[in-house]
Amino acid sequence: MQKKELASTYESGIFDPDLFTGEYSFTGSNYYQHQTHSHFIKLCERKTLTKNKPPFYIVSKSIDKGFQFLSSLYPTKVENCYIAEINRHYFKVVKNDETLIIDKK
Repeated sequence: MQKKELASTYESGIFDPDLFTGEYSFTGSNYYQHQTHSHFIKLCERKTLTKNKPPFYIVSKSIDKGFQFLSSLYPTKVENCYIAEINRHYFKVVKNDETLIIDKK
C-alpha cells in the first residue's frame, strides 16, 4: 500500500488493525509510522491515577481530526510491554527509547 493510501485510510476514520500494527518512530513527543506525518500516535500518562485504570494510554491524531482515544495500555510482566484492546482487537505494544512497536496479539 502506498503512503498516500495509508494516510487517506487513517483520515477516513476506518480502523484497520493491519494498518495499525508496525513500528512507530519517536519524533518530538509523538510516534509516526510509515514516514508520513498525516497520522501519529501519542503515548500519554494519566495525571490522576485510579485503581481501575492503568497509568498509560494511547491516542491517535490525523490531519483533519482531533485526538481520538485508542486504548489504555495494560502492563504485562515484561518491562515496557503492554496490551492494548481496540475494537475487540488485541495488540502487544512494546515501548523502546525511540520506537513504539505494535503487533497483533
